Amino acid sequence: MTSKRYGLITDFVAWQLLGKDAATFLQGQFTCDVRKLTPGAAIPGACCDHKGRVQFNGWIGQTPENFILLIPSSIAQSALQHLNKFAIFSKIKFECKANFAGLNFIGPELVQWDFQKIIHGQATATMHWYFGESTDIQPLQLALSKVSQEINLPELQRQRILNRLVFIEPGAQGLFTPQMIELEKWGCISFNKGCYVGQEVVAKTQYLGQLKRHLHTIKWNGSTNPKIGGALTNTQKAQVGNIAATCQNLEGDWLLLAVISDHSLNEPIFYQENKCVFSKRDLSLF
Repeated sequence: MTSKRYGLITDFVAWQLLGKDAATFLQGQFTCDVRKLTPGAAIPGACCDHKGRVQFNGWIGQTPENFILLIPSSIAQSALQHLNKFAIFSKIKFECKANFAGLNFIGPELVQWDFQKIIHGQATATMHWYFGESTDIQPLQLALSKVSQEINLPELQRQRILNRLVFIEPGAQGLFTPQMIELEKWGCISFNKGCYVGQEVVAKTQYLGQLKRHLHTIKWNGSTNPKIGGALTNTQKAQVGNIAATCQNLEGDWLLLAVISDHSLNEPIFYQENKCVFSKRDLSLF
């Protein structure tokens, strides 16, 4: 079986930002440095509240004409409501890109393509993100089908978790700072770009070493689907963490990314009534 895989991204939506203030607006709302973008490129970014907690995150891409915001469809309406509270002070508007499509490519090499028509972003060494007009993505999909294996959305989401990529969904809004879900490790935070909403808290967390909860990969076996934002507890039923991302594993159990208090790592941790098992970070073990 080839180590190269690809899958269509059907769980994200694209919004186009129109208006002369688009770049300035994005720069003041997101953790990434939008000024570093060039046409055909995308960078990951998060939008925080004033307490430095992530409201949503995704990709900001640039075309020759404008900016594209790519976020999970499950949180899109909530994200737009959040942004519109600030957009009323800027000359911008959001427009849904219904004809946009995307795919993830998993492999050791960068696919060579015309990145003026297709937006490309890379979060980890082996996971690439491509977005563009459906008519431009289709030829790329055809080319990838000849050299790699197609995977479905559940497997694609599992691969994201194996790559420790968290995208905030309903249930997790306002629970985590960017560092709790390791957004700084995949280039989601610029620490020298200047002010944005929540910047002071994010910067203090980074430079003062105040983070006391970290992201962990765990396995869980239960009869119900684990919920995003669901509470993890210890033997005394005290809450010690929250679920950040979840998918069903190949063996039928559940693979979770969870933010857990450091002081609880040496004791049993449960979700509902079932014990969680910590997984090693070596992705080859999965």
